[in-house]
Amino acid sequence: MENINSIIESINNSSSFEELKKLNILPEPDFDDGYYFVSYSHKDYKKVLIDIIKYKENGIKIWYDRGLEVGKSWLEDVCRKIDSFNCKGVIAYVSNNFMASSACKKEMEQVGESNKSLMVIDINQDLKVEEIGCYGLLKYEDSIVNKIDLINMLPKPELYEFDIDRNFLFGKYAILVKVNDKNIEIAKIPTYCTMYGKKYRVRVIGNNAFLNCVNLREVYLPDKWFAVMEDAFCNCYSLQKVEVGKLSKILGIISLGYLRSCFTNCISLKDLNFLRTNGKIYRGLGMIACSNTFRDCTSLENICITKPYAFIEGGFMDCTGLKRVEFFGFVPGVSGYQFANCINLEEVIFNKAKEFSAIQKYAFYACEKIKKLDLPDTTKAIGDMAFAYMKSLEEIRMSKKLSFLALSAFKGCEKLKSLYLPKSMRFINISEKNDTFEKVIIASKKIKFLNGVIRIEIKLIDIFKKAKEIYCIKNAKYNFLGYKKIESDIIGFDKYIVENNYEQD
Repeated sequence: MENINSIIESINNSSSFEELKKLNILPEPDFDDGYYFVSYSHKDYKKVLIDIIKYKENGIKIWYDRGLEVGKSWLEDVCRKIDSFNCKGVIAYVSNNFMASSACKKEMEQVGESNKSLMVIDINQDLKVEEIGCYGLLKYEDSIVNKIDLINMLPKPELYEFDIDRNFLFGKYAILVKVNDKNIEIAKIPTYCTMYGKKYRVRVIGNNAFLNCVNLREVYLPDKWFAVMEDAFCNCYSLQKVEVGKLSKILGIISLGYLRSCFTNCISLKDLNFLRTNGKIYRGLGMIACSNTFRDCTSLENICITKPYAFIEGGFMDCTGLKRVEFFGFVPGVSGYQFANCINLEEVIFNKAKEFSAIQKYAFYACEKIKKLDLPDTTKAIGDMAFAYMKSLEEIRMSKKLSFLALSAFKGCEKLKSLYLPKSMRFINISEKNDTFEKVIIASKKIKFLNGVIRIEIKLIDIFKKAKEIYCIKNAKYNFLGYKKIESDIIGFDKYIVENNYEQD
């Protein structure tokens, strides 16, 4: 920087701010950690710039608007400079010009929203602290030493704000309610926080805590966390990686965690390796319940879900980039809407899923690219519309223990022509008729047909409206009106074809 006295002289002799910009002598703003934001009207530039030069000469980092940019987007960027955790406080040079400036008013609104410490330099010499709600007030004529002393006394911002709650399971604990830097890039949530002189474990990330933190790239949850609440990380468009610490334990047995709609619309999220958990760590009743947790995370491509994770209602709904899903080990089932509208999902693998029990309603709705499904042998129930409109589905291997099937599960599966109903089958919900299958094999003698929850008697031809042939285990007592029995080509089964299509050899 040129000699400070010559720069100050040039400022005093200038006729306009534009003239100073052309001289290229304005000091560079500081962008890194620990700057103070200077809010001022450009009409007061002479007085303000002289102070800025003196601040920087004394080692105080300053960010200020040099008037090099204009427009709404520039003002939004200025407000982000105030909002940033790198901003330690705001110094406002208040004058009649300042009070008349819409940009300065916007900056002061941002100071309030960001909870930044505010120091005021009164240019007109007619202000009172209680009138403007600032931490400290000085006259412009006060010495630079006094101004720097007051700057150094400004309370430094906290990155996170916490609240205290009491829970019958965990006693008193801390809730992270807000991040004070919407420009945060890496969030390492602390294990403990100190409030009112006491130390509390951080167990909960509150509603909207990181909402719209568009620069956030990585999140690390602490050990013994309990819950991440609704929209906690919603619209964090740059978020790519999430890691979680060990779950909280109740009575030393249950590892418990809860995620609720918290990563919705994180369109860059790719790394969910925490779902691939070593089952040996979580014995007993370990579980984490999720609802719409990763909805609209369109960059997810491959996921593996293992113990202790259980999903509830739409965990990966509308993840249009998802291509491969693996369930490994103890996984109770696929929840309702869990992969609905994952239109590019091609492969679903059930690997050693010994405790798998149900595929609930709309679980794979409109997953248009899946061609084959091999269900775990422990699957007992398939809910309404579970596989509806899987337009590429050609083959599905049913579980040996399947006992309940909603026939609407296969609505719109245009390429799925054959259905096998195992010996274990007991209930078929026919509240919506099926117009898909051309061939049906029924290995059970004990199926009861339901319309909702009401048991009804009905002809098979009314249920399987397009079935050209039905194989049924010998001596079954179903209503075959509309079908003609012919010689069977499957041992142990009787064969029936639609009566009006029967042709005598």
